[in-house]
Amino acid sequence: MSNLRLSRALVAALAGAGLAMCGAILQALLRNSLAEPFVLGVSAGASTGAVCVIVLGVGAGSLSLSLGSLCWRLRRI
Repeated sequence: MSNLRLSRALVAALAGAGLAMCGAILQALLRNSLAEPFVLGVSAGASTGAVCVIVLGVGAGSLSLSLGSLCWRLRRI
């Protein structure tokens, strides 16, 4: 039981570290300490791409949804 809890804790810590690193990279690239995905419109672009994939029925599953979201997100940058 303790192995299961430890592995979940490690995955959560790695995910948090990855998100923190992405935020720091975004702020460093734009040279803006207030830069975040919501201010830049990246989040809106990602959600638009996800909705387009769902409405148009392109592909099936979470992979196509993730790729559609990524394409629209990169388009917004």
